Amino acid sequence: MKQIMHRQNSFKPGATAVARPPIKFLPMFLMMFPMMLLLLSLPGCLPPSGINTNRDDTLKQYEALVRWSEWDGAVSFLAPAYLEEHPVSQLEMERLQMFKVTSYTPRAFAVTDGGMTAIQTVDIKMYNHTQAVERTITDEQVWRYDPQLKHWLLYSGLPDPTKRR
Repeated sequence: MKQIMHRQNSFKPGATAVARPPIKFLPMFLMMFPMMLLLLSLPGCLPPSGINTNRDDTLKQYEALVRWSEWDGAVSFLAPAYLEEHPVSQLEMERLQMFKVTSYTPRAFAVTDGGMTAIQTVDIKMYNHTQAVERTITDEQVWRYDPQLKHWLLYSGLPDPTKRR
């Protein structure tokens, strides 16, 4: 063993220490390089930037329209493909207009299909002013991102007040 004195004299006089070889950074770098490549490639697995913000904004706008019972505005969020297969009838719109939304509470949320589909479960309390009765329905919303329109569209239809929780 070789006696080494620390520059700041932090060792006690006569103390001994083992001399260590200098750390070799090249082998450590080579071991860490694959991990760094993996971390740098992860953003490519995520949905394109802006989709999450766009989704959150779309869900908030839809929520505001439903909270204010603005059913004509809520129809504009429905996907054209969904509307072709399930057109919103005048009877459905008149039925929805009999209700005033008193509460809109998101309960569950999941993103699937690589971030291109969102599923949201919402409890909606609706007051029927013709019968003076409030009921709670559970609305399962399926939202899909349309890359051509760069917008989220609703594929599950408007809330159904005839359906109960």
